[in-house]
Amino acid sequence: MKLFYLVVATFLLSIQTGWAQNPGIIQGKVMGEEGNPLSFATVILYNADSTIAKTGFSNEKGQFLLTPLRAGNYFLTVQFTDLGLFRSQLLELAQGQNLELNDIVMRTAETSIDEVQIVARKPLV
Repeated sequence: MKLFYLVVATFLLSIQTGWAQNPGIIQGKVMGEEGNPLSFATVILYNADSTIAKTGFSNEKGQFLLTPLRAGNYFLTVQFTDLGLFRSQLLELAQGQNLELNDIVMRTAETSIDEVQIVARKPLV
C-alpha cells in the first residue's frame, strides 16, 4: 500500500513540474501579395545555431502556431510553392511568451534563365 501512495505522489509531482514549465508560442499568418491567405505554406523555426526547432504548415486561413517552445533565440522561414523564401530577423522568445508575428506577405520569386536548350536526337535506323 505504501508503494501505491509513493507511485501516486511521484506521478502528481511530475505533472506539477510539467505544468510549471510554461511553454512559449510563436504564431502568425501567411498571406499572398493580393492579401489572400496561403494555406499549407511550410513554416520552419530554427534555433540560433541553425538547427531545426519546430516545423509546421499554415492552415486554410494562412495561420500557423508553433508550440511548445523553450525560451531562446530563433529565426523563422516560410516557403510556398512558386513564391520566394521568407526569413525573419532574430526572434527572442521569453519563458511562457506568446509571440504573435505581423502578417508575412509572400512575394513572387524572381527567377531569370540565361539560356534554354532543346536537344533532340534522331535514332540511327
